[in-house]
Amino acid sequence: MVESYLEHIGTLLLEEDLRTEGEDSVARLLTRARTITVLRRVSKDRKVRVLEFLSETRLIRFSPRGEPSVISLRFADLREVPW
Repeated sequence: MVESYLEHIGTLLLEEDLRTEGEDSVARLLTRARTITVLRRVSKDRKVRVLEFLSETRLIRFSPRGEPSVISLRFADLREVPW
């Protein structure tokens, strides 16, 4: 499941350039929906892998300046993720 997710999001990154798409673009909304779904379904170790991927591709940010992430994790199941 995670491998398929990473492959699909990687393709969207290359073909749609999610970082420059508008907040309400279909590509960004689809990516958020897939992200929320995969985080709900996988173990904590796999959640960490997904979050690492999103961070490394700059789709999510942990910024003290409050810069918004490309993909919102609002309502994402992040229980058991070691911070």
